[in-house]
Amino acid sequence: KGEIDGIEAADAIRTQFDIPIIFITGYADKDRLKRAKLTYPFGFIINPFQDKDLEVTIEMALYVAKVDSERKQAEEALRQSEEKYREFVEGTDDFITQVDSEGRFIYLNAKALKVFGLSKEKCIGSYAFDYIHPDDRERTKIAFGDWVRNRVSRATFENRQVNQTTGEVYHMSWTINFHYGEDGNITGINSIARDITEQRQRKE
Repeated sequence: KGEIDGIEAADAIRTQFDIPIIFITGYADKDRLKRAKLTYPFGFIINPFQDKDLEVTIEMALYVAKVDSERKQAEEALRQSEEKYREFVEGTDDFITQVDSEGRFIYLNAKALKVFGLSKEKCIGSYAFDYIHPDDRERTKIAFGDWVRNRVSRATFENRQVNQTTGEVYHMSWTINFHYGEDGNITGINSIARDITEQRQRKE
């Protein structure tokens, strides 16, 4: 008895403590069932009931709750792992990009955006080849065509990239990973590059 009913109490218990809830009630009208569903109950038993029914429902509720808890723990561990990976990728001095099967950018880290001199919004969806130095563009396209045609999974390459804001030229050393679908067609490319401009300048 009180200001709230059992369904509201169940919702508060589930929200605050994540305890599995089983409803035992003499009412089974549609409105009540609809409200009860919103609390994600592990069982809904209608009076009168047999002890065995309650026993089985409790066992199933505890099992499902255990599985659900393990799933949430795994999801949280994955989330933390993804955050650490994201921190590493965004904080590294390496140039990291992903392109789709058509050669359009779908991801660039902070270093890549700095080299290109553009915002992420302007880079995403644009063609990767457009940022290559004009003198290196054709040989890069030829190399990529050969790699994809021969189903190469990894390749290394050097070319020059152009900052779209300042016009500054960067010499980049690439490690390129190719991904293919079951039909053998390219599905995407992940690339890591290192700025070797100073190294090349010293060598020259």
